[in-house]
Amino acid sequence: MGVVVFAFFLILANTNSAGNSGSMGGFSHAQLEADRIMTEQMAGVIGPGMQLLMTTNGMLQRSANDDYLRALEQHVYEVDRMLGRVP
Repeated sequence: MGVVVFAFFLILANTNSAGNSGSMGGFSHAQLEADRIMTEQMAGVIGPGMQLLMTTNGMLQRSANDDYLRALEQHVYEVDRMLGRVP
């Protein structure tokens, strides 16, 4: 299950939505940024420790919310755009 969850978040983190660049769906920038960083860390840290961390900090529960996932995708896209990784 951990590998499936990892792949799911990795795909979400790397998929940019070409949608609105405005609102982040009412979710805090701090929470979106924390989950963006955790998603990046998931690429290098696979195992029970990461799964426990995702469970204890609520990332798995937030990922069940479609609006939150769209906001996280948009946040990741905006960070990548600012860093020049995407046009």
